[in-house]
Amino acid sequence: MASAAGALRAVDFEGSRRRDRPRNDPAGGSPPSHGSVAGNAARGASVPCRPRHARRCCSCGNRFVSSRRGGRHTGGDRAEATVRTITAVTALCLTLVRSVHAETVRTLADCIELALRHHPALQASSARARAAQQRIRQAAAPFLPQVDATYSANRRNTSVAARTGTTLGTATQTFNFFNTGVSFSQLLFDFGQTLHAIRAAQANADAAAADLASQREQVIFGVKQAYFALLTAQQLHQVAEEA
Repeated sequence: MASAAGALRAVDFEGSRRRDRPRNDPAGGSPPSHGSVAGNAARGASVPCRPRHARRCCSCGNRFVSSRRGGRHTGGDRAEATVRTITAVTALCLTLVRSVHAETVRTLADCIELALRHHPALQASSARARAAQQRIRQAAAPFLPQVDATYSANRRNTSVAARTGTTLGTATQTFNFFNTGVSFSQLLFDFGQTLHAIRAAQANADAAAADLASQREQVIFGVKQAYFALLTAQQLHQVAEEA
């Protein structure tokens, strides 16, 4: 009887131990399930890890990053996202620059025309040339006939006796006085003064015209030099990109 009671107690104790163990414990009473971690580890298969905010897997110890929204990214992911953003922005900027350049492509003749039309130094030289040309006519003005006209009017309060030259009395009266005159003159000879003034004005006009032509050539040369320098830089940039 004592041995039978001891055997029953041993069976009950072993059953209680089996009931207290986890279901997935290989040492327990139930065998490991087909999809459990322990079962996979026992069969030698790879253990899948469920993402959980950069925690370590309980069985394999691998580290992973959560893919849920709001999860933290590691330093490598942040660097990769930054590189992707910079690449996208750079590509967008290059596209915009190329589109703007494609819309504003101009030939050498167009650039020269714009420079001749809007260059400030060329505009100043052109204004000086026009002013010098007008001074020639100003210098020749003394050779033209001169016509002067004058007209004056005034009122005077004087005595009748003084006005008529009689002795009719001392009474005074207001009188109106008018004076009109016209004069005509023509220069015949001034010992070459006007003639030399005209020649000097003509020489100044020629100098201003030559300065305008020189300024025009300088502007054209500067435009051509800048235009071909830009083409050279673009070709070098293209060669560098292809290399």
